[in-house]
Amino acid sequence: MKAQLCLLAILALLGPLPTRADTATVTLRVGSSLNDSNAEGYYAQENGFFQKVGLSVEMVPFNNGAAAAAAMASGAIDIGVQPPMQIAQAVARGLPFVVITGGALNSVRAPATWVCVSSTSPIKTARDLEGKTVAINSLKSSSENLLDAWLAKSGVDKSKLRMTELSAAEMAPALERGTVDAALMLEPAFSLAMKKGSIRVLAVPTAAMSSRNEFMQTVWYTTKQFYDQNRDAISKFSSAIYMAARWANAHPRDSAVILANLSKLEPDVVNRMTRSRYSESLQPSDLLPELDNGYKNGLLPRAMAPGDLLPH
Repeated sequence: MKAQLCLLAILALLGPLPTRADTATVTLRVGSSLNDSNAEGYYAQENGFFQKVGLSVEMVPFNNGAAAAAAMASGAIDIGVQPPMQIAQAVARGLPFVVITGGALNSVRAPATWVCVSSTSPIKTARDLEGKTVAINSLKSSSENLLDAWLAKSGVDKSKLRMTELSAAEMAPALERGTVDAALMLEPAFSLAMKKGSIRVLAVPTAAMSSRNEFMQTVWYTTKQFYDQNRDAISKFSSAIYMAARWANAHPRDSAVILANLSKLEPDVVNRMTRSRYSESLQPSDLLPELDNGYKNGLLPRAMAPGDLLPH
């Protein structure tokens, strides 16, 4: 939530968005955090996929998606990666962002998040959370959207819970101390805490978002101006990202080496994690789970269709 407020403050100060043309003579600047779900760009760079399609790409690391979105809005980067709902929130506020390529998937077989409690907690069901405090990494975000969908499917009144914002690294210690009763945890903090034995899984909420038991966790996006002026480069970028997706899906141990080097995580930590799987295409319907649930859960100001996020 703090990151989102910072983004909004930055965007309020911005004038017209800068544009860049003739990408044959410039380097595409691609912003991404150094975590598994956003790592396709780094895999593409490391394996020469950008070069293979005729692109020069500079990968620019960011701590979070909100910082990358602010950089894109100011013209400091050309392409970024975020959950569809975060992009929809920006579009609803008037920012000309468009989705160009599919990213990571959150699936039941390879979940990106887990609802966790301490290993000694008496909580057994979603209903036991009523009156309790639940931590998520960012309020009004895709994480809250997923948690809301799971609570609703479990018949829990969200208003009876207290939601608080904690970083991923703070969640397990907070569960151990009892300062929060449950947390929506992500990798690698989840696997580290499970190895320690300090937490247990209450639920995998993924299926609550989509009847297909998976949904698009992240997508790659740019500004409409940049897309209109650089369609050939965007097409090449998408091709390289899907090359990286197919490679990473087929070579988890090889991608783990790259991820460990990038994130400075110990290799055994990366190999123990539940690794991201990546989409190898993008259909408009892939955006629906986050959009539909985002509006239903009050996180989007209006109903939005996939076409609101896709270039025309």
